[in-house]
Amino acid sequence: MTYQSGPGLVVWVPTAVWPGQLGLCGDADLEIPDIWTMLAREGAGLLAVMPDEEGTEHSGQRTPAEHAGLDVVPGVLPSPERAEDSKAFASFLDEVMNALLDGRQVVVVSRQHQHHGGLVAACLLMQAGLPSHAALALVRRAGGEQALPGEQEEYVQAFEGRVGETKC
Repeated sequence: MTYQSGPGLVVWVPTAVWPGQLGLCGDADLEIPDIWTMLAREGAGLLAVMPDEEGTEHSGQRTPAEHAGLDVVPGVLPSPERAEDSKAFASFLDEVMNALLDGRQVVVVSRQHQHHGGLVAACLLMQAGLPSHAALALVRRAGGEQALPGEQEEYVQAFEGRVGETKC
C-alpha cells in the first residue's frame, strides 16, 4: 500500500500500540463536497486536519464533517524556533493520542504537504514508546518514502529526545 494523493484515500499505519487506528490521507481537497463522506466510509471517526502552506487551520470545516459523522481537531505544526508552537503541537498530539487510546479511528489529513501526516504519526508512535527508527519504519511502510521524507528525520530524532526527557 502506498501513500497516494487523492481524495478519500486512507492508508492505515500497521501497529497495535493503542486500541484505535491511525490513518494517513495526503493532499486531501476538503472543498470537495463528498470528501467527508468518503473519509467516513474508509473508517475515519476523528480527522486531525493539518494546516495548509499558509498555516491556515480549517476548524471552519466542522459543519460538513459533522454532517458526515466525523469529529475534527485542527492540526498544529511544530516550530523549533517558537516555544508556543511546540506547546501547541504537544497539546495537539495529546488530544489525538487520547482519541487513539479511547479506540477511535483517527485520520491525519495533510492538505498540501504529505509529510505533515507522517511527521504527526511518527511523533505519536514515539509518544507510545517506540524508538524513532521503528516509528519511521512503520510510517514509511504504510505510506512510502513520501509520507516521511529524509529531511524530517532530524525533527523526529529531536522529538524522541524530548519524549525521553518527559518519561524520567
